[in-house]
Amino acid sequence: MIRLITRIAHHPYLNLFSGLVLLITASHEILLSLHEGKGIASHHGIAVLGVVQIIKSLPELMHGAEGIAKYSEAQRIRHPRRER
Repeated sequence: MIRLITRIAHHPYLNLFSGLVLLITASHEILLSLHEGKGIASHHGIAVLGVVQIIKSLPELMHGAEGIAKYSEAQRIRHPRRER
């Protein structure tokens, strides 16, 4: 059960999604505070946390995309299409 929870917690899509949610909601609050003339508040830190979450998820997503590209290239070499 602990392995499952750990796998879910470290999944790159979950990190990307949570980072996007944090960034979007914090950006909304930042825009509202700019309109109201308020200073720096907690939503600025949440926006930074959202950016960090997104950046943390990118290497694993890029690694997966590279693996898919290598597999596709290997399949293309193994099974070339016949020219008509």
